[in-house]
Amino acid sequence: MASWRIPIEDAEDSACQMIMLGHQAMQQDEFVKSFSYMPKRIKTHHLRFLQGLPQTGPVRAKGLYDHFGSVETIVNASENELQQVEGIRAKAAKGIREFVLGTSYADHPDEIISVHD
Repeated sequence: MASWRIPIEDAEDSACQMIMLGHQAMQQDEFVKSFSYMPKRIKTHHLRFLQGLPQTGPVRAKGLYDHFGSVETIVNASENELQQVEGIRAKAAKGIREFVLGTSYADHPDEIISVHD
C-alpha cells in the first residue's frame, strides 16, 4: 500500500498509477482558477476583465476604461486610438490588438475587425 492507500500490485502498476497522477496534475493547471470573491459593481467586473489584456494591470485598465467608457469600445479601438490613453505606448497597444484579433496583428495590418462582425 502506498501512503495514499492506493493498492499497488507490482512495479508496472505503480508506474501506471504515477503516470496517471502526473497527467491529472498537469490538466489541473490548464483550467482557469476561479476565486470565491465576486465584485458587485459592473465597473469592477469590467476592470478585472481588462486586466486580462496583455500588459494591462490595474492602472492601465482604469485608464482605458476612463478614456473609452466601455469594454466594447476598447475592444474595437485601433492601435492609434489605444495609444491616445495615457500610459499606453505602441508595444502595449499592439499587444492588445493582437490579443483581440486572436492572431498576430502584423500578419493582417489592413484588416479591420469589430466584435460585431
